[in-house]
Amino acid sequence: IDAFNLSISNKLKLTQDIEKIGPTYPGKELVAALEKTFDDLLLEKRFDKNGRRFTPPLRQAMKEQMNLAKVADNILVRYGFVRACADQRLLPTDEIAVNNPGDVEFDEIQNSSLDIATPLAILHESQDGRWLYVRSPTSDGWIKKADVIICTLADIKNYLEQASFAVIVSPK
Repeated sequence: IDAFNLSISNKLKLTQDIEKIGPTYPGKELVAALEKTFDDLLLEKRFDKNGRRFTPPLRQAMKEQMNLAKVADNILVRYGFVRACADQRLLPTDEIAVNNPGDVEFDEIQNSSLDIATPLAILHESQDGRWLYVRSPTSDGWIKKADVIICTLADIKNYLEQASFAVIVSPK
């Protein structure tokens, strides 16, 4: 099982070890990833929850919310845990983006959902201070700061090294 898990992480790059992120992270790499994500969303071709196209000023405001100008050259990585089931988004916003007007069932900005106690590497904060850009074991994205408990790397390691005290038979 350990070898299989290691191959998923090392070869397929489907998971990442939060303990191995840091103590610093290259700012240029983060900025490039955030800009690529923003460009890949193609917001100019998508619709909001009311069926309207995203206007250039709104798209610009969403990009500014990523706070790219404040990314340090060498980011000092912080750590945390998810404190409640939380949405992980591709942009720091509650706005939804859909491919067709009225098709609100699939939000293109929604990246993942993170369960309670998911360990996080925290790399950046949004312009308004309400969102954190995090790396989780399975995905990267923005999560509401209110859904995160800040801790130390030692706290993460201590939690991950604990013996199981419950058997989980279903993820929900």
